[in-house]
Amino acid sequence: MVDKGKHKKDTISGIKWTVLDQVISQGVTFGLGILLMSIIVPREFGLLGMVTVFSGFLSVFKDFGLGSSLIQKKEIEKKEIDTIYWTTVGLGLFLTILLIVLSPVIAKYYDEPLLFEISLSLSFLFILQSFSSVQMSLAKKKMKFKLIFQVHTIAVVISGVIALFLAYSGFGVWALVIQQITAAFLSSVAFYILSNYKPKLFWDKKTLKPHINFSLPLVGMGSINYWSRNADNFFIGKFLGAELLGIYSRSYSIMMLPVGRISGVLSSVLFPSLSLIQDDSQRVTSIFLKITRAIAFVTFPLMAMLALGAKDFVNLILGDEWSEMIPILQILASVGALQSLATLNGNIFLVKNRTDLAFKINMFNSAVYVIGFYFSSQYNLISVALIYLISNVLLMLINWYLVENILQIKFLTLTKNVWFILVNYMVVLGIGHYGIGSILKYLEFTNLINLIIILFYVTLLWLGMFIIFKKSSLEEYLKLIKEAVKK
Repeated sequence: MVDKGKHKKDTISGIKWTVLDQVISQGVTFGLGILLMSIIVPREFGLLGMVTVFSGFLSVFKDFGLGSSLIQKKEIEKKEIDTIYWTTVGLGLFLTILLIVLSPVIAKYYDEPLLFEISLSLSFLFILQSFSSVQMSLAKKKMKFKLIFQVHTIAVVISGVIALFLAYSGFGVWALVIQQITAAFLSSVAFYILSNYKPKLFWDKKTLKPHINFSLPLVGMGSINYWSRNADNFFIGKFLGAELLGIYSRSYSIMMLPVGRISGVLSSVLFPSLSLIQDDSQRVTSIFLKITRAIAFVTFPLMAMLALGAKDFVNLILGDEWSEMIPILQILASVGALQSLATLNGNIFLVKNRTDLAFKINMFNSAVYVIGFYFSSQYNLISVALIYLISNVLLMLINWYLVENILQIKFLTLTKNVWFILVNYMVVLGIGHYGIGSILKYLEFTNLINLIIILFYVTLLWLGMFIIFKKSSLEEYLKLIKEAVKK
């Protein structure tokens, strides 16, 4: 029986430290990324993105979903942990060798000889990460998010400073490659040293089998989901070239910063947290609805700011070399808003042990994305972004239908949970584009002044709409996360 008081305390602590991790380490990452974009041309980012399409796919298999299985299982024995550890190390070594073998194939596919050397270098990420993968999963299972925060912050800051120095020294794409390798090395060493778990030389096939049964659909889902989310990069790199891939990939990264950081904070904490109360369906459903609404309440206005301020942001910070990013950011902002609503869906599938269903829906998602991205990439980046937006609208409705069945709640309940936030978002965008946008264009303020005005406009209208039409205090929305945990 889970102690409710301890469960609440651990979950709140986990959210607190994960928020710090995301705000500080990811904030530093974003800041350093912007500085790197002002130094390194889009083509260099595109070259890295071409390799990352393949290395990222192999990363799906780096622990074969065994880390999630370790977290999900309520009671875990030492021999299980040891077996999972050495299985993960073996996978890391295998993936390193596999990417080395694929290096000439990647270079030939994109007709970019430099990709051979980049692929060889990035291949060592797998073996580096494998030595501490289990330690990090155990930290999550035990809700030790303070440790994760400390490790990530140190790795991000040191690797980022090194990358910045190399970029200023003219290393180009190699500054980005070394940044990734340095971060992986520092994280791996730190997790291994600071973790209480030290592996013993033990491996048992029978012990591993139940974990494989849990993780196999998860890995299949992850591999399919990966291509559904990266087919755009794959086809853009092939048909539109490294420079446009660099512009698109960085646009996507900027869009995902608030989405991934805000929803990612809660998702990473709530999976182990909800796993502890997986048998209490009412509590799981209540937390799911409240946290989804809280994520949308914060994420949607940030995406509105991004859409309305994209032009001024790019002109002020990045310059003319990145001007083609502006319409892409404006479209992807709405993609990010919709994706934030689906953040916790994956957790529900895992907590309820329905990885089989998650696998099937991801197959469908992948087919929609791959087909759409293939045809849209034959034209231009705007076509790709628009297809991405349309696909997300369709897939969100389908995913809600499945969540409805798993949690045994009505589809109308899911819709009512966020309907006002959706309407508010469209109102803010509409007035901002046709009203505020026209006024700012006429007044000809500086980019910085325009961004400040957009920031205040979105904030005031967003909060004002809730106060006027919802007829309830903002405190209710700001405390949703805390209330859900208490529940």
